[in-house]
Amino acid sequence: MSYEQPLKILILAAEIVPFAKVGGLADVVGALPKALQALGHDVRLVMPRYRQVDPERFQLETVLDAVPVNMGNFQVQVSVHQGAIGDHIPVYMIDAPRYFDRENIYGYTDDGERFILFCRAALEAIRALEWSPDIVHCNDWHTGIVPNWMHTVYQDDPFFANCATVYTIHNLAYQGIFGYRILEVAGVAANGFLYPQITELANVVDIMGRGILFADAVTTVSERYAQEILTPTFGEKLDHLLRSRRDRLGRPRSPRKSRPSLTAYPRIPVLTRKNGVCLFHVNEFAKPLRHPP
Repeated sequence: MSYEQPLKILILAAEIVPFAKVGGLADVVGALPKALQALGHDVRLVMPRYRQVDPERFQLETVLDAVPVNMGNFQVQVSVHQGAIGDHIPVYMIDAPRYFDRENIYGYTDDGERFILFCRAALEAIRALEWSPDIVHCNDWHTGIVPNWMHTVYQDDPFFANCATVYTIHNLAYQGIFGYRILEVAGVAANGFLYPQITELANVVDIMGRGILFADAVTTVSERYAQEILTPTFGEKLDHLLRSRRDRLGRPRSPRKSRPSLTAYPRIPVLTRKNGVCLFHVNEFAKPLRHPP
């Protein structure tokens, strides 16, 4: 099946099968692009190049030698390599040895800084490659800063002027909670803390919370999970925020009933599961306007 108006979809994730996997996030992100490509969309992915990603095994090619990335009051140079999944779907890998040439993928005291660098490098690499996406699809806390940037750092950037953001929650329990300094590194310190009304979050930076707050659309991995996280029991202290964004929370429908319009734009990718099998389809949203939520 193909669409009259295929989309350019950029997917950002900390892990992608077959390159690196810690949990289910990698499986979902490894499968979704293939389904989107089959629908006629132009899909590209970005992830970090960890130590375990062998360039020879995955036949990586260098596509950018030196991309400058702003990190607060200093700058980092990264290189970008390209691999592929499925039917030649590009996977760009951010190579920054200081941040990603380590034994493990997660679990370091500077994880916040590491994934801020990854996200900023991903956007700057796409700019250098002159490929402007219609949708930036972010996944879990590691990429939650990107929707925030689209309302701040990149708000007046013509390259991303027509770009919508989709934020998918895979596991609400891991939110990326850090101190104030991470706002300075991310270049959004002027906004300060965002949740003074929530005692537990009043003086911390919750990166997943920022993704939920600023994204044009928010999706989850199942309809049941979308309903559960709206409650105090399963909302992990973000249920109030999620309820306030209920109008942008995309709840997957049964694939048997899904009939996406050929003219719906953007057509937001979401995931459902049936009998343990991942089923991908496309939900319908009107093209969101970029404005402060």
